[in-house]
Amino acid sequence: MKHSKSFFMDYLAANSSNYGKTAQLFEDYHTLLIKANKRINLFSRKILPEDIWLNHFYDSLLPLLYGFDFSGKKVLDFGTGAGLPGIPLAIMQDKMIMHLLDSRLKKIEQIEIMIKKLDLDNCYVLCKRLEEIGRKLVLVNGLATTAYDVIVCRSVAITNILLKTMMSLLNDTGYVILYKAKRLEKELVNLETEIFDGIDFPEKERKLIKIKKQKVLS
Repeated sequence: MKHSKSFFMDYLAANSSNYGKTAQLFEDYHTLLIKANKRINLFSRKILPEDIWLNHFYDSLLPLLYGFDFSGKKVLDFGTGAGLPGIPLAIMQDKMIMHLLDSRLKKIEQIEIMIKKLDLDNCYVLCKRLEEIGRKLVLVNGLATTAYDVIVCRSVAITNILLKTMMSLLNDTGYVILYKAKRLEKELVNLETEIFDGIDFPEKERKLIKIKKQKVLS
């Protein structure tokens, strides 16, 4: 595969309606991530800066590669960490509303700085645990908002308790998207799921698991 940045930029050129603006946002985000990661461990420092383009940015956009459209939707990024996958998705589809949730204040503070510098007015931060944001009602900047259309989760191990909470935060037609590698948690085995795979990544297997709103058994 060609150099990961070139590969990613080729993807943007083919899929962005405003390539110049979108490419610059990712360039700026890349720079901000590297600087912030020196102050606080937002993601593994074993990953080289040049590998962020593929391992974090391209990977975050997997739902778009599989045809998901979040325009006009309210999306929660659960366990956002460094703003992934939420910020890349929000850059590509600026008509969505993205809530970036993490319980670690230092990470949320860095994410808030980044979204302000990137001028992403469709992104909002939430420093809470998932179960603390309640059923059907979420407070963002002091304002109440309704249930989510989509919840994305890229880096959190899934338990039945978390699944139940996510289901309670979805509207009736909502769904969860989990980013997974080879192994799926046993909690997912008995659920009605849809698996998307087939996109090759160097030296790893990657898939998405879509879970429509449903009852989760203990």
